[in-house]
Amino acid sequence: MLQALRAGWHRDTIGSHIVRGNVIHDCEQAAIVGHMGCAFSSIYQNHIYNIHHKRLRHGAEVAGIKLHAALDTQISENKIHSSYRGIWLDWQAQGTRINQNTFFDNLSEDLFVEVCHGPYLVDNNLFLSPMNFRNMAQGGAFVHNLFAGRFIVQSELSRITPYHFPHETAMAGFSSISSGDDRYYNNIFLGDGETKKEPVPVTFFEHLPLKPREVLGDGKTVMDGVPDDSICYLYPVGLGSYNKHPNANDKQLWEYSKEELIALGDTAKDFFVGNVILPVAADGNLYLNDALPSRHEAEATVYENSGFDITTDSETGVVKITVKDAECLSRTNVELVSTDLLGKTYHADMAYEKADGLPYNFDTDFFGNKRAEITPGPFEIVEDVVVEV
Repeated sequence: MLQALRAGWHRDTIGSHIVRGNVIHDCEQAAIVGHMGCAFSSIYQNHIYNIHHKRLRHGAEVAGIKLHAALDTQISENKIHSSYRGIWLDWQAQGTRINQNTFFDNLSEDLFVEVCHGPYLVDNNLFLSPMNFRNMAQGGAFVHNLFAGRFIVQSELSRITPYHFPHETAMAGFSSISSGDDRYYNNIFLGDGETKKEPVPVTFFEHLPLKPREVLGDGKTVMDGVPDDSICYLYPVGLGSYNKHPNANDKQLWEYSKEELIALGDTAKDFFVGNVILPVAADGNLYLNDALPSRHEAEATVYENSGFDITTDSETGVVKITVKDAECLSRTNVELVSTDLLGKTYHADMAYEKADGLPYNFDTDFFGNKRAEITPGPFEIVEDVVVEV
């Protein structure tokens, strides 16, 4: 990183690429790759499929879109399916926006964000693979998405990665990933029929369907030789993965005096070594078909039935969503999400704002239509309908 800065890695001399309107398929590692030169770029209206489909060349760049240091990069209106992984943002996704994309039939997950501090923004997307999000980062805002798969949320305390001054390559600091500092507003979580609510231990890079567990004599489970203390937990579709995080509406540890922290004892011990997990916020989300809210959304709107039928065609790339109960959308208590509501991230102290510093107001849907009513999910829907993308 320091070498790159000394060599002239600056928004006036690097990046600002446009990758638009391409059909990219049957690449055995990645379709679109950027390493630092992807900063300040736009990737949109591409159809990407069959990436690492034959499993010939594996590695750390396997995805439809794999980017390092995607500062202020916009990833919009892409369709990524039938691949190993959809989008992988690795290090320094700050000011990044992922919106109006469609993901389905991806083996590993639709979105993987790794060791990033944010702020990064994910809005008005369709996440339809069995695993939607693999989160080893913090500082994400998720607004008006449709999630039909599961999440894995994990800290990463062994790696120290940089964050930046807003809209610049200049570094503001370094930190590990303690997890959290995420926001979820006005999303739809569509359960996959799993009624078991207890979390399942998994290794971080495990895929669905899960492998059989080896149970040791002491009752602990081992997966691929990885013991219990090195794993994370998979919950049903929803936000249960955040149940152990603090609530953003409560008083946080960094608001206490040193004397108050000492009095808290073990509760606050991680604060002194920088390992305290960060708070999360959740509101206005709709949970269908046994999807699971987190404890942070005590008055969440939950329905046992789905109200949605989704069909995908990997040959044509067409997705059809049949809405059978639009009333459940209007019965969800939501509000207009804006830059002001989302606040700033903990480390970079940066707002969720556009690359030019202007604020967001999420008043348009997946198709760019003005939202007459603010309802959860990516579409402005007020009646039963079939949506095709």
